[in-house]
Amino acid sequence: MKYSYKIVLAVIAFAISFPLSSSAQFNNFPKFLKRFEIGGSYAMSSAEYRVKQRFLSQDYSIDTTIKFNMNSVAGIGGMLGTYVPLSRLGQKSILALNIDLMYNALVWDKDVTVYSPTGGTVTNSLTGGTLMVGMPVGLDFKFGCDAVGRKDVRFCTTLGGGVLPSFAMTSIDDVNDIAGEFGVSPYVKAEVGMFTGICWKIRAMYSFGVIDEMSTLMDKTVKSDFGQSNTQLIQKSSLNLSLILMPFSFTWGTQEWWNTF
Repeated sequence: MKYSYKIVLAVIAFAISFPLSSSAQFNNFPKFLKRFEIGGSYAMSSAEYRVKQRFLSQDYSIDTTIKFNMNSVAGIGGMLGTYVPLSRLGQKSILALNIDLMYNALVWDKDVTVYSPTGGTVTNSLTGGTLMVGMPVGLDFKFGCDAVGRKDVRFCTTLGGGVLPSFAMTSIDDVNDIAGEFGVSPYVKAEVGMFTGICWKIRAMYSFGVIDEMSTLMDKTVKSDFGQSNTQLIQKSSLNLSLILMPFSFTWGTQEWWNTF
């Protein structure tokens, strides 16, 4: 029994020192992984579908452009990325450079009425899909736990914006080939999150500006007799609503009374 108090003291010392040692073992953990983000998105997009028709026959001729506003009927996406602190703005806020890689898959479906090569009009069900890969790069104003990398700060907020270079591949049922186009558009974003074992966030990202997602010459089967059509799908805006996880945020440290003096 004379050693009991020594055992009790050893257990207490271990219990006190364990949080310190467990935090210390992550000090050398790569910082870019501490800020690594991965997530899934619900994607929405609006676009303008243009059909330029040029038909000519003995008793029928037309040269016109018809435009339709379209909204995607479904869309999913994913993203991964990280950010680099550039400047400390306050005790719990920073300015950071954000770099992401994102992917969206969109579905289009709309009834459209165009001119028929043989005269009159015809209504078709226009269906198709767009696959988009982009790399948004921008500046973020970050406040809270992900700004300072601390577990004891529970909440976080981000406001940011930048440019979104992207490559989109689109296939429409009236067009035989898949058309691909590069584009660059500005974006703005906002997110809120909290730390509960790891940091998780909800993000809204809105991009705007004209991006030509598809521009292809569509040959009609009666081209030699009547003419041809040129088809374009031009994106006007897109919105991504994302749930984002920071899987390595459990390696963040804490500030307590013993390490703030």
